[in-house]
Amino acid sequence: MSITPSSLPRLRHCLGGAVFPSASEQQPSMARGTALHAYLEALTNGANREDALASVASEWRADAEAIDLDALPPLTSASAEVALAWDVETDECRVLGVGLSRSQAKAACRPGEMPMVLDRVGATSATSGVVADWKTGWQEDLASASEHWQALTYGAVALLAYGWDEVTVALCRVDASPPRWDSTRLDWLGACAHLAQVRDLLRRAERARVVYAERRGAPPLRLGVWCAWCPAQRQCPAKVGAALAVLSGEAGEALEARSELTPERAGELWWKLKNHALPALEQMVKDLESIARTEPLPLPDGETLMEVEEGEDKVVAVVAGDWLRKNLGPEVAAEAVETKPTCSWASLERAVRKHHLPKLVAEWEAGGRRGRKPSLAKVMAGLREEMLGVQVAKRATWKAVRAVKALNG
Repeated sequence: MSITPSSLPRLRHCLGGAVFPSASEQQPSMARGTALHAYLEALTNGANREDALASVASEWRADAEAIDLDALPPLTSASAEVALAWDVETDECRVLGVGLSRSQAKAACRPGEMPMVLDRVGATSATSGVVADWKTGWQEDLASASEHWQALTYGAVALLAYGWDEVTVALCRVDASPPRWDSTRLDWLGACAHLAQVRDLLRRAERARVVYAERRGAPPLRLGVWCAWCPAQRQCPAKVGAALAVLSGEAGEALEARSELTPERAGELWWKLKNHALPALEQMVKDLESIARTEPLPLPDGETLMEVEEGEDKVVAVVAGDWLRKNLGPEVAAEAVETKPTCSWASLERAVRKHHLPKLVAEWEAGGRRGRKPSLAKVMAGLREEMLGVQVAKRATWKAVRAVKALNG
């Protein structure tokens, strides 16, 4: 079965993701979520904080370090990455194993079973347990635990798999400050009732797939924040149609008659633009930039929209003080590095302008003014290169989508 619980909140709004061809693109926020989940899994499995952080990719390490572990339950009191399977027709639920990946869980399923891997599962008594789902990405997905179909499906399947009478289903947005918890409880009747609703949704999705395959008939489509995570967004008629309407100018026809708008009509138009059209356009820009990350897009002005690497050099404050004191003098070090310690290029430039540059100019004048007069820009450029070379400063890089001029040749 290709549909998993993580897609259920989106499919409740729109069945397009179950019908149209899907692309398996890795969003940056998905990579971040995977890294933070792995960090919490390592802690749950008994790793100390330092070792768990060391295993996180450097670009996400600060985000992992910022998670307030004191606000979470004792992580080692439960199991991490628990794989379960649910037979959609019979409601038979079973435990596949602990520590399985998504692909391993899918491979272990029988025909007709839906695989799932739960972030955290623990028994609270012989007849009850708790299921927790770490949330790190889709902040627009603000459904409460009692209405969150992914989390409810996890809880219902866990209750039947372990034979519990009751399960607590908890959502935790771990990178909020402090982490935000929301929970609800399911008993046996509630679990079965929820799975019956999911089964009905899956059957509607299957019927929609058949209709599309036979007659190219699309189900009702709805644009919304859930589109950001839909794997079929590049094939969706609603998304592509909206983009083509903007490109052809059709979307501006209403404004051509603006002189005839009544106050009531103007107010209605403003409300629709503000609450529907503009958010859709913003999402379209994100969608097109997502395409450009993997396939450069030619632009009408001759530039190309593509993913580029950007970066920023940052002073390593904890070691900069000693280096500056040794190479530029105590006055520069004292002014550039604050007591925290922190040191920015701006504070260093102020200190160099005040204390170091006058000395260089004086030496230049005393030497007969040979060569060019020392300038603040040249001094700072030389310092930046030297500090990067000895790792008193480091370069942080990231990927961004930008319009760039076409390369010659």
